[in-house]
Amino acid sequence: MATITVYQFNFLNPKTGVWERSRDFATTEAIAELSGTLLPETATTVEASMIGRTGLLPRPAPPPEDQAEERDSA
Repeated sequence: MATITVYQFNFLNPKTGVWERSRDFATTEAIAELSGTLLPETATTVEASMIGRTGLLPRPAPPPEDQAEERDSA
């Protein structure tokens, strides 16, 4: 199977105007389209079939107990 390298990246959050680190991973092309800054130390190789049409690799949802902790800390 074909593989591709994806990265986390910094992007300017349009709502806050603050640079943030992405939670998802993306291809170099998708990062460029988002005017993001690629973080080379986060390089991860995945199967190309895991990448969406937009070039993003969505992170998996946390287990249910982690979701409860996230709600409680918000």
